[in-house]
Amino acid sequence: MTSGDAALSELVARSHRVSAGEIPSLVEAAGRHLGLSGARVYLVDLQQSRLVALPADGAPDGGATLDIDGSLAGLAYRTQETQRSRDGATAWVPLIDGVERLGVLKATAPSMEPELLEAAAALAGVVALLVVSKSTYSEELITQARSVP
Repeated sequence: MTSGDAALSELVARSHRVSAGEIPSLVEAAGRHLGLSGARVYLVDLQQSRLVALPADGAPDGGATLDIDGSLAGLAYRTQETQRSRDGATAWVPLIDGVERLGVLKATAPSMEPELLEAAAALAGVVALLVVSKSTYSEELITQARSVP
């Protein structure tokens, strides 16, 4: 088993014992095990106009929002294709469950090499499954993604 496989397996195993609100911390830890310097989850709001960062412990941008129409993150969400920043240090990976677009994963590293992009895409796939799974039993993720009451 590769270290990437082990990180994703651990994420899935730990996810069974945590609340929806703990997903951001699990994702961050899994991203670090995969070689990323950061991994943040942004979910689409109910109006599908903004992407809302799920708050993580100690994260400076907890609750930050990005416009879908005017951001690289929004482009990844709309096109369902990974988008990279000009400096190559950030990738926005779509979170998709079947045909449903859930949001994006912000993956950062000093340099997003192809193997890191592949790891980020795998992480995004697992995160999408976790978000859907936890949303079924908890409104916590839905409430956090609301941009208006």
